[in-house]
Amino acid sequence: MDEKYKSADLLMKLYELRREEKMREARNWFTTFFPESAAEIMQTILNPETSANFRIGRQLLGYGGEFRQSRRD
Repeated sequence: MDEKYKSADLLMKLYELRREEKMREARNWFTTFFPESAAEIMQTILNPETSANFRIGRQLLGYGGEFRQSRRD
């Protein structure tokens, strides 16, 4: 599979994810999450009400990194 195709495919997946309601909620939550300690991060991960938002936010950051890397190559 050529690199331009991979990059375009990843970009399309990101756009699809952005439209999902849960993804939008998680993105909004993640942009206001400013932990001051590792303990606060652990509490967030272990709390059922916020752990999904944290995981989705991490996933978005990972996709952003993959996209930036594919643009450099």
